[in-house]
Amino acid sequence: MVLGAVLQNVRRSLVRLDDAGQTDGILLDRFIMRRDEAAFAALVRRHGEMVLGVCRRVLRNEADAEDAFQAAFLVLVRRAGAIRPRGMVGNWLYGVAQNTARKAKVMNTRMRARERQAGARPKPEAASEDWQEQQALMDQELQALPDKYRAAIVLCDLEGKSIKEAARHLGCPPATIGTRLARGRSLLARRLARRGLTLSGGVIATVLSQNAASASVPLPLVNSTVKAASLFAAGNAASSVAGVKVAALTEGVLKAMLLTKLKCAMSVLLALGIFVAGAAYQSCKTEAAESRRAAESQPIQGANAEQTATQPAPEDEAANAQIAKFLKAHGSEDALRRLRSFTLTVNTASVISSQKDQYQFFIQLPNLARIECRADGDRSGTLVSVKNGDKRWQKVNDGEVLERGVADGLLEFVGPRALLRLKDPAMKVTMLGERMAGDIAALLGDRGAVCVELARKDGKRFVPLHALAGGLVEEVRLYFDKASGLLLKEEFEDRNQHIEIFCTDYKVFNDIPVAQKLVRRTDGSVNYRSTVEFNIVDKLDAKLFQKP
Repeated sequence: MVLGAVLQNVRRSLVRLDDAGQTDGILLDRFIMRRDEAAFAALVRRHGEMVLGVCRRVLRNEADAEDAFQAAFLVLVRRAGAIRPRGMVGNWLYGVAQNTARKAKVMNTRMRARERQAGARPKPEAASEDWQEQQALMDQELQALPDKYRAAIVLCDLEGKSIKEAARHLGCPPATIGTRLARGRSLLARRLARRGLTLSGGVIATVLSQNAASASVPLPLVNSTVKAASLFAAGNAASSVAGVKVAALTEGVLKAMLLTKLKCAMSVLLALGIFVAGAAYQSCKTEAAESRRAAESQPIQGANAEQTATQPAPEDEAANAQIAKFLKAHGSEDALRRLRSFTLTVNTASVISSQKDQYQFFIQLPNLARIECRADGDRSGTLVSVKNGDKRWQKVNDGEVLERGVADGLLEFVGPRALLRLKDPAMKVTMLGERMAGDIAALLGDRGAVCVELARKDGKRFVPLHALAGGLVEEVRLYFDKASGLLLKEEFEDRNQHIEIFCTDYKVFNDIPVAQKLVRRTDGSVNYRSTVEFNIVDKLDAKLFQKP
C-alpha cells in the first residue's frame, strides 16, 4: 500500500515536471489555435484524475466511469473555445464531468428499465454506502458554488496543487487564491450542513484530497482518450473513435450545453433593443405587483399622510429628473408604453472564432411572442419558443415540442420597452454621477456620461441583459450620454470577468431611438460584435404564434 502511494507520487511529480512551464491557459490556446495533440494530452494528464474521480463517485462502476471520462474530454475538444477565462479549465472540466456522469447514470437507468420490460435480468448496481452518498452530496454542493471559489477548491483540494500553482494557472495573487480557498471551504461546509452533513472546512479539504489520491487514471485510458480526441478534432465521428456509448454521451452533453446557452441567450436578449438590465427576468412582473401591494397595505397616519407618502424626497427628485430625461431621449415613457407590436433581429459574430448566432423576436403585446435562436459554428443548433396566451411551446432542433417557453410577465419589458425597467418598483436605482463612458476608439471615444447603477432591492443576484453566458450579477452600471441622454454602455462583473457592452448607431422608429450596433468587450478585449434590426408593425401574421 505504501509502495503504491510512493509510485503514484513519483508519477505525478514526473508529469508535473513535464508540464511545469505551461499554464492551463497556454495549453488550451495551443490546442485551440493549432490542434496541438501534446497540449491536449498534457491537459488530460493534469486534470484526468479529478475527472475520473467525479465519474467514479457518481457512477460507482469502473467501465461506466471510463466511458464518461472519455466523453468529458471529447466535449472539451468541441467546446474548448468557450472556456473563459482560459485558466479555468479545471473548474470547467469539473462541471462537465458532473453533467456527463449524471447523463450516463440516466442512460443506465433507462437501459435497466428496458431490460426489465423485456424480461432480462439487469446488472446489479454497486452497493450503496453512507460514505458514497456523502461524497455524492459533496460533489453536488461543490458544483453549486460560485466559479471563483469552486476553481480554487478543484485545483488545490481535488487536484492537489499548491496555492502558488493554482494562482499561476488562474492568474491571481497567491493571497487571493488562499482567501478564496478558505471562503469556498466555509461556504461548502455551510451548504452541506443544510443538507444534514456537518463537516469543518479542514475535514472537507481532507476528504476531497483523499478522493483525488484514489483516482489514478490507467495509462491505457489516457492514451486512448488522447487518440480519440485527436481523431474527433480532425472531423471524425465520435462513434468511430470512441464507441457508440461514449458518442451518445458526448452528443447528449453537447446538446444540453447548447440548449442551456440558447435558453440563456433567448431570455437575456428579450430586452436587447435598448440594452437596459433590470430585475431578474423570471419574476419581474410578480415582484412589481407584490411591491405595489406591500406599499398599499402600509398604514398612513395623519391628514396629510397621503400627500407625504407620494411626494418624493428631495434627493429623489434629482434622480427622477434624470430618469425622465433618459426616457424622453428614448422616445418618452408614454411612447414606450404604446409600443405593442414589433420585430427584432440580432446577429452576433465572435471576433475570436467562427461562431455566429442569430436571434429573432416577433412580439405582439400583451401575450403573443415567437423567439427563434440559431447558432452556427463550433456549436450549431436552433431553438424556437412560442407564447400564445396561456399556451407555450418550445422546440430544439428537430426534437419533440415541449409545453414550456417564454415566462409570464416577461413581454412587458421586451425590446425598447426595456428602458421602462428604470421605473420598476423591484429595482433600486442609484445615480453615480458623471463618468467617462469608455474608449472604443471610433465608437465612443472618451464621451462624458451620467452613470446609473441598477440592483435588486431584495439584494438577490440577477441576469444582466447582455450576459450571453447566463451569469448572475449583483449590479449593472448604465452610462447615458450627458448631452443626448442616449444609452452608451452597460457594464457589469460576470464570473471574474469585466464585461462592457457599447451601444452605437441609433436609428429612430416612430420617435423611438434603437441602437443598431453593439460591441462586447471582456477584460479590455473586444470579443463580440452584433448588428440589430428593428421594425414596428401594425400586426404580425397569426401563423407565427402557432405550435412549431
